[in-house]
Amino acid sequence: MSSDGYFGNLRTNSEAFHVFKPAARTATATGTEVDLRNGTEHVIIFDLGVWTDGVFTFTVKDSPRDADGTSGTFTAVTAAFLDGPTGIVESNGTYIIDAANEDEKIVMITYTGGGDFLRVDFTASGTTTGMVFSVMVVTTGLRATGNTPMRSNAAW
Repeated sequence: MSSDGYFGNLRTNSEAFHVFKPAARTATATGTEVDLRNGTEHVIIFDLGVWTDGVFTFTVKDSPRDADGTSGTFTAVTAAFLDGPTGIVESNGTYIIDAANEDEKIVMITYTGGGDFLRVDFTASGTTTGMVFSVMVVTTGLRATGNTPMRSNAAW
């Protein structure tokens, strides 16, 4: 497809940010926050590798912007602001992996809330070898400065 076609527009009008880079994980962790100011649509992508044991509970959190421009206090996003495949997002807004039939897939969840920052945290329990995964946020519909879209040098 040409660079001015659909994929060219998606590539030049999107930013991708790792919240968790690909790795095998067995312990609870806090994800890297993503500033949403430049985009209008935000998708959280879970790239799930092999699950071997334990329970992994992912919690999407958002935050307002403080007066100094940094993130404020992060709070859990409710399911009302997370749009994903049926049965994936729990009523409290969490996403739980606890069985082998839930691994080795890509799951995309759209964030529709009004926060200025987004983060994904996860809690791991009962793990010995755990699970391999990565999480990223893709933000699209970038707002332009002049005629130049604001975008990162994120590798695709």
